[in-house]
Amino acid sequence: MARALRLRADFRSEVYARYEGGLPVPAAAILERAIAEAADLNGVLVLVRNYAKHGRLFDGVLQSAIRHVAVGERPSTNWAGASEVFGLPIPELRKALFAMMDDAAGSTLASACLNAIDDLRDDYGVVETEPRHPDIDSGRPWPLPESVLDYRPIAT
Repeated sequence: MARALRLRADFRSEVYARYEGGLPVPAAAILERAIAEAADLNGVLVLVRNYAKHGRLFDGVLQSAIRHVAVGERPSTNWAGASEVFGLPIPELRKALFAMMDDAAGSTLASACLNAIDDLRDDYGVVETEPRHPDIDSGRPWPLPESVLDYRPIAT
């Protein structure tokens, strides 16, 4: 399914629409994993919106989706069989997640996603063309002070 998502934009749009429309848990879980494996900016946002809507916490599926859009990989030119891993620019995603922090339902989740992106940047290097702050024009601080962060599970 993930391969078809990568190859066909019409199929990707249909999967996103069905996922956002609401499905039984087993079917939604299958689509979540496929979306995460073939993630693009819209796919991550679809997952985050749906997680926030259902009061779900940041998990491995979201981590995987974010990693797929924030980290690139190519064969190493120096070592046969090895790969070079590097950060990819995703300023639009970071800005959209930062805007979600205004929404009570998605605030903790959006913050966790932005922190996951920052952790990937720490591991694989910053992207020089991407600003450190997700939306400097907002006038709000980032990263948030530790006292503002609240990672307690959201009741489901």
